[in-house]
Amino acid sequence: MKDAIGIEPREREENTGLWKMDKPFRLDPPRTPSDFEKVPFLSDEEKALGVEYMKKTLTEPKYEWGLGKGEMPKQERIFFANSLGCLNLDPKLYAIYERYYEDLVSLITGLDGNAEIMQATTKKDGIDATAKRGDPEVRRRLGNVLLICLAVSAERGWDQYFLQMMASTSTQTKPDENGSYCIPTEKALMLRYPKSSVWTDEESLVLEFTYAVMRHEMTDEIWDRAMAAWGPKEPMRYIQWIGNYIWMIMFMNALSRRKDW
Repeated sequence: MKDAIGIEPREREENTGLWKMDKPFRLDPPRTPSDFEKVPFLSDEEKALGVEYMKKTLTEPKYEWGLGKGEMPKQERIFFANSLGCLNLDPKLYAIYERYYEDLVSLITGLDGNAEIMQATTKKDGIDATAKRGDPEVRRRLGNVLLICLAVSAERGWDQYFLQMMASTSTQTKPDENGSYCIPTEKALMLRYPKSSVWTDEESLVLEFTYAVMRHEMTDEIWDRAMAAWGPKEPMRYIQWIGNYIWMIMFMNALSRRKDW
């Protein structure tokens, strides 16, 4: 039945507030370690591997995460609504990706792999919740890679899920006047404008560099500035980081049936 202005009402999911769907993902991912026993096409070896990695990366992480603690309710509301968990249906592929991502995080940020970057991004105190809070180089590099994630979501058609997710994540390395480590509104609105005065010089370069990579529009001027600021290794590592998150969004969008977030 349509409402007074002729619009068909839509039901929302009770926990997330998202539009209700019978089958949001194209595959049904395991949610708990015991769920692997219900996946008929996995061998016993694959099930054991799936359980091992789910415990390591989700149910028994090395560092304390904010998920499940009520620290960041907006993030927690939609964190598990993405389809990345479908990767668990191929434990061998998941294991390859998890090892790659662990090394990538450590190399680029100086944090201790996925567990520590998750601590920094799911706790309301951001990087200040981690043991690396006193390391200015880790703080700088983490700020850069999280800004890259925001830029990737903004550039790719304002990807609805990923942008919501990143906007509710502790991406800032300093709190605002309210103590929040989430991106301020003025910065969120200026993500596609690297020259805006809301950005520091390094943030502006991160955005210009990220967009140049994604758009295949790298110039000598941008590259030379990146080399002067970061040396030869850091730009190459940022390119790898950009590619990882482009892949992640592509994977999630391919496996998700939800179009409106």
